[in-house]
Amino acid sequence: MIVYDAEIQIYDMVFNQWIPGRISQTFPAYRFRYNIQYANRRLIMEYKAFSLTTEIRDEQQLNYVLARIRQRLSSMLWSNKYDLEVYTNELPDIIYVLALAVYDYNNTERKRLSQNGK
Repeated sequence: MIVYDAEIQIYDMVFNQWIPGRISQTFPAYRFRYNIQYANRRLIMEYKAFSLTTEIRDEQQLNYVLARIRQRLSSMLWSNKYDLEVYTNELPDIIYVLALAVYDYNNTERKRLSQNGK
């Protein structure tokens, strides 16, 4: 079981201060889910097992997709490649880039473990 938990800080140039946040991972049945907290907002990054698409949504408005990450099919055989689509300017883009980095890190770990038979 892979669990991920990281504290982040993103500099806000408007308020001239660092804004803390956190990205953590949980494992509900049949899907993987990451929780992202930033600037009093709670986001959910979630994908179903065997799916190539992951969505980042606001926890208060689950039907509102903020961004979508699509893993390319070629990633199954070669190095991981993704398409990141951001649909809003409500949050800094770096939130989505960090979320993608976490997602990729855990995908790489899962691949490595499955190749080693663990």
